[in-house]
Amino acid sequence: MDIWSTLEIEPTDDLSRIKKAYAGKLRTCRPDEDPEGYQHLKQAFEAAKAYARGESIDDEDSTSEAEEVDPLLSTIEVEALLSRPDDCADLIQTLTALDPNAPARVHLETWQQVLQDERLWQAETRHQFEEHVFLFLVYHAEHPTAVWQYIDTTFHWRHKELDLLERYPAEQVNIVLERLRQHSDTAAPATHTAPQNDVDMAANLAKVMFGIAVVFVALASLRLPPMISLPLISFMLWLWWQHFR
Repeated sequence: MDIWSTLEIEPTDDLSRIKKAYAGKLRTCRPDEDPEGYQHLKQAFEAAKAYARGESIDDEDSTSEAEEVDPLLSTIEVEALLSRPDDCADLIQTLTALDPNAPARVHLETWQQVLQDERLWQAETRHQFEEHVFLFLVYHAEHPTAVWQYIDTTFHWRHKELDLLERYPAEQVNIVLERLRQHSDTAAPATHTAPQNDVDMAANLAKVMFGIAVVFVALASLRLPPMISLPLISFMLWLWWQHFR
């Protein structure tokens, strides 16, 4: 297997270029659709990384040389990682305890509560917290569209693919980014939109109240000389027209 033709790049020791090529191929070579092609791609990626590190590789034998360890952990290992005591453990436990069958509104409110915690914005805990959230999403990917879109606007991971590949196995990065891309093109159902009838009623009420004020001013101005009352009434009518036309 020619690793460079698989990645569709020239031989290079530039790790960022290798990862960028691999990330691009992952978009069209999915493990659930083409398991054999995906395995070849993964082996080529591992061999290319070894080449970038200065290790000798043989393209023909790269299949046997490539790392075969599954980067996805077992459920028991994941739960152990997510439950280990640290500064952000309680936030992850809040997400873990969220009922999968709860309404989308409850899911969104819970995620907003967690991601608005001040620890997310503190330098000493942000990296740790972001790592926990990322790992949680790898193994708990079923969330409403509104939640995925909120996560995307918080971390902007879709625009940090190369950075993620530096920190996490490519398979994990692909899982999260695929979900983000999938939901970014989907309209999230409204969760806290006020009914249009209520909005229209409030606008109409404001018009009525202002109209009543105009009438009172007009009646009061009847006692004033015409030179004052007529311009005053005209001015009030003009204000009403400007605000509620």
